[in-house]
Amino acid sequence: MIVSPANGKPLFTQLTCTPKTYEIDFSGVLSNLVHVKWLEDLRLAMLERYLPLPGLIRQEIAPMITRTEMQYKNPIRLFDTVTGSAWLTNLGRSTWELSVVFTVGKHNRIAAEVTQQGLFINTKTNRPVRVPKALTMLFQQAVSSQPSEGAVSPHTEEI
Repeated sequence: MIVSPANGKPLFTQLTCTPKTYEIDFSGVLSNLVHVKWLEDLRLAMLERYLPLPGLIRQEIAPMITRTEMQYKNPIRLFDTVTGSAWLTNLGRSTWELSVVFTVGKHNRIAAEVTQQGLFINTKTNRPVRVPKALTMLFQQAVSSQPSEGAVSPHTEEI
């Protein structure tokens, strides 16, 4: 996973994936279900880095997905190296929006673009709650420290 907080995409997170033989459908391309699995892997990696889920659960808070919209642009085939890049694009009082792009190979051919929306709920009442302060602070800090357009961030951390 690569994390680079100052790249103009708040809470930027990347994962590299390779399709398994059992994830390829009868037409020779990656099953649509796998995109959703990889999306969840990315979201959980982002949470692990910035707002660990065990801590949220101890506070009786959990993120909940309310909408996922995926546009498939190009097929992913067996042996392709796929990079999933995710970042937080919007943060409201109780809502969040995530953008994700799946690219293939060293030429970064876009395979899919995703927008996912959600909110935070109280796990006891299943009612919406405010976005955790820690996440709000991280998002505001990332947005306010974004480099100028065209600037390249010198800080990239691999974990």
